[in-house]
Amino acid sequence: MIYPTIFSWYISLHSYYLLRPQEGQPFVGADNYIYLIMNPAFWNSLRFTFIYVVASIVVSFLVGLGLALILNEEFRGRNLIRSILILPLVLTPVVVGFNWRFMYSETVGVIPYLLRCVGIETKAILGDPITAQLAVISVDIWQWTPFVMLILLSSLQMIGKENYEAAELDGADSAQKFRYITLPLIKPAVVIALTFRTLDALKSFDAVWVMTGGGPGSATDLATILGYRITFQWFQIGRGTAFAVVMAIISTIIAITYMRLMAKETKM
Repeated sequence: MIYPTIFSWYISLHSYYLLRPQEGQPFVGADNYIYLIMNPAFWNSLRFTFIYVVASIVVSFLVGLGLALILNEEFRGRNLIRSILILPLVLTPVVVGFNWRFMYSETVGVIPYLLRCVGIETKAILGDPITAQLAVISVDIWQWTPFVMLILLSSLQMIGKENYEAAELDGADSAQKFRYITLPLIKPAVVIALTFRTLDALKSFDAVWVMTGGGPGSATDLATILGYRITFQWFQIGRGTAFAVVMAIISTIIAITYMRLMAKETKM
């Protein structure tokens, strides 16, 4: 871990253009970082990444919590339903991207067909900036909501039934039991789920790249996609590494924030 990290910092402070090896790797200081700050594409990628991460986390958490609460109850077929719900987790993001790309296709896709069946005419879903953004966010939610569900479900199953029985004797209703018993006891699991989902959403690449390639235009340009373009399509290794360093710093700050929250909840 140490050598790649130090080498990344080193390269980010140098001009390293892979197509011009004769120029060497001259030291340029903070020029690569200044280039990013002055580049509108950088801020556009951060803006969409922020929208992507927040929307995915909020929806996947709420849906995952709802599913966990349902599956925590005893009913026939619970294990079968749980097994079906976790199927998206076993699929690789590239396979997920290809499947959803065909499902969104205007010519052969099942989603536009179903929308037309109910009287909703659609243009190319992945060809419009707004619908393309909604589409890639929806796919991330679909694939990773079961992950949140499993973490929260495992925490819910560790809560003793005697806690709820005591609350019922005190006259607590379902909402009060959830607010004063369930939610406080699963807070550590909530922090863990949010931490993993945030960091995972920040590094999303495969499915979005397969579905849209960052398009139309730059509408679905996540930070990871822009970093890929700078480094492996434009061969500007120094600038691409500087971009990676910036994203690593952002991820580290977020991870430390979550870890402090988790430590606080553990002490409580």
